[in-house]
Amino acid sequence: MRANVAVLDEHIKFLRSQADRLEKLAKERSYRWAEVDAQKMREVAQVLLELRRDMQMTGMNGQRLEG
Repeated sequence: MRANVAVLDEHIKFLRSQADRLEKLAKERSYRWAEVDAQKMREVAQVLLELRRDMQMTGMNGQRLEG
């Protein structure tokens, strides 16, 4: 399965905005679960970002660059 970079960008953006919303909720109402969920969402967003970067690591011939 090949992932679309634009779709990954949208998912990352969504996860980050939801994490921001949950962090705000955690601060305003002292909800520990919201803080934990926000951290998990940030971790998932980071994994998707790393996947996206890995997908972008190709040379001019379209072959993946080996690091």
